[in-house]
Amino acid sequence: MEIEARGSRLSLGEREWPIWAATAALPLALVPVSILYYRLLLKSGTLNPQADSIAIPIVGNAMAAMMVAPFVLAITWLCTWGYEGDADLLEWDGARPWRSLAATLVLGTPALGIAGLIAIDIASALAWYEYLWDVYLGIWAAWFLLLRAVFLAPRPAR
Repeated sequence: MEIEARGSRLSLGEREWPIWAATAALPLALVPVSILYYRLLLKSGTLNPQADSIAIPIVGNAMAAMMVAPFVLAITWLCTWGYEGDADLLEWDGARPWRSLAATLVLGTPALGIAGLIAIDIASALAWYEYLWDVYLGIWAAWFLLLRAVFLAPRPAR
């Protein structure tokens, strides 16, 4: 049974900016989200004001952002190398089913897991500022899905 490769309407077309915007947002958004979250957490009275500073987790997240940035950039560059457009978010390439399966497992599974975590948080009764992390996790899910789409996009014949 042949699966239609161009069946969905969620196409990126010739644009690469969505994948690069998500790539840039991953390390760049971590620190502002962290600052906002920990300031709101401190203001809520959940944390003891006489305890350790909120700067400790914020600086830790800043260091994590600096460490993850080269890997995120390298992975994005590898997936977009040779990309000439026509990526489809719901792509399944019937001509290359093993590549499609591998991309779905490696890049689609984390996105599905993240979506599940976000759904659990939405179903839970959390303080509103806890949902800031769900927005950040949504960027990760979008990045994984965009990487999968770009990775499965048709490549020029060499």
